[in-house]
Amino acid sequence: MNLPLASPPALDRRLAGWRRDAARLAAELLCEVSPAAADEVLDLRSALLDGTVGAEGVLKVFFLAKNRLETEHYLLFYRLRRVLEPALALSVQLPGEAVPFRHPLDFRCRDLAHLRRSVQRECFEHHLTVGEPEAVKVEAVWRF
Repeated sequence: MNLPLASPPALDRRLAGWRRDAARLAAELLCEVSPAAADEVLDLRSALLDGTVGAEGVLKVFFLAKNRLETEHYLLFYRLRRVLEPALALSVQLPGEAVPFRHPLDFRCRDLAHLRRSVQRECFEHHLTVGEPEAVKVEAVWRF
């Protein structure tokens, strides 16, 4: 879905809304984790509140926290994924193609590298123009 170009303040407001919701969920999570696991949640909350952290930065800290805490706090991570899904996507650039396309995130992956390899492998298997999986460029981007 392509949204019309927005002025920077309008873009900041949309970004701020989902970040605020996600940071609130991270704060709820912080109240429930052990002190030993608080660092990952604090890093996640900090990345969500810092408007200068890019999509890849947010995903990296999200996956770190998820890998450590999701089994004990599944419901909060489910809710957090539901907030992050509309805000984040993958930009996939196939070799020889002028325009990258958007690919949804698969939050079942264990980290950003695993997510990239998964998309690269999928593109290699389905697009005849891709000679090797590494030729596909994948990066996390905002959907807005």
